[in-house]
Amino acid sequence: MEEENKRKRAERFGLNVVKMNDFEKKKKRAERFGLLQD
Repeated sequence: MEEENKRKRAERFGLNVVKMNDFEKKKKRAERFGLLQD
């Protein structure tokens, strides 16, 4: 039930989903180019 509420909230506030996806992309990019981050 908790997950269902989160999903509905995410759909209602689409920007949160976009931010999360953007964050995931940045995280993966940071891992791939770890040397640039250090």
